[in-house]
Amino acid sequence: MRRLALPTAIMLIGMASCFSSRDFVVESDYSYHGNFRNYKSFTFIQMQKFNQDSLVPDDLIKDAIQFRMSLLGYEEVQKEPNILVAYKMFFSDFVFQGWDQPELEKWLDSEGIVEEEFDPVKYKLKQGTLMILFVDRKQKKAIWQGYNSGLIDPRSLDDERFVKGTVRTIFDKYKVFAEGYYRKG
Repeated sequence: MRRLALPTAIMLIGMASCFSSRDFVVESDYSYHGNFRNYKSFTFIQMQKFNQDSLVPDDLIKDAIQFRMSLLGYEEVQKEPNILVAYKMFFSDFVFQGWDQPELEKWLDSEGIVEEEFDPVKYKLKQGTLMILFVDRKQKKAIWQGYNSGLIDPRSLDDERFVKGTVRTIFDKYKVFAEGYYRKG
């Protein structure tokens, strides 16, 4: 009987994850105007706070973003950074337009050649969406945005591991090293 318990439990967990995964979206979009191979530094944009924003663990999210950016070789500077970073937590469901694009790294490997127009995609993002946005400071244009939908609720916002994991899943969509930090052999 015990031999059947473990495989059955694994199968049930796997099935449950398949059913619930449709509710969660972890995606990103990027601009073809981004100079991704030339960025070295970043800083955070100061955002205006609203009532529900008091629930957002700014220090945890900011620390997790700083850690991920440093792993990719970016330096946080206050004077003339290449990238301005903003993040926002959404507490209601909403529809968001993204784009059907190749992964950013694949596009960069193709030397940033745009061979075709990409179709818009409407994502139904759930309560608890965390969005991270990169803006090219010189161009004054958004160049990348990553979002993780439906994974955070107000009860989990105090859980440091959960918040770090949520930020990590977003950064799994942005694997671009800072200029000069890493070179392929």
